[in-house]
Amino acid sequence: SILYTITMSIERRCYSSILHRKTKGSLELSESGFNFRPDNKSGGGENGAIIELIPWNRTMKHQVSPVSHSKSLLKILVAPPPHKNGGDNNNVGGSNASFTFVFPARSDLESARKEITSRLKQHCHNQHVNNTTVNNNSNTNKKKKRPR
Repeated sequence: SILYTITMSIERRCYSSILHRKTKGSLELSESGFNFRPDNKSGGGENGAIIELIPWNRTMKHQVSPVSHSKSLLKILVAPPPHKNGGDNNNVGGSNASFTFVFPARSDLESARKEITSRLKQHCHNQHVNNTTVNNNSNTNKKKKRPR
């Protein structure tokens, strides 16, 4: 049997013994996004296995394999980064990218799916609140002056 651990804090959750591109490592979900770090033993970095932090605002959707499937798979579809002069080191080109992770147990996969859903909803809500605040502030500044 494979031993794996889940560490949890308020701000982040880390899933160990995850496979990405045949490399064993940890998938970390945080308030700002997700990333994958290969275990020291697996050498890391080969096959582009390292995923730097991908922010939630670039995460388009996520899906899991059906219960009937032999492996517990998580697929995350990510939009390309905004154009920058300095480039981007997230291993994501100019088009949409997807990342597939193999979990050792279905229960951990379901936990990660719920966590990602929650973080995406929270991020979407925060975006809406921030946009509303910006719009309200700009509307406040545009009040018409009354003639005296």
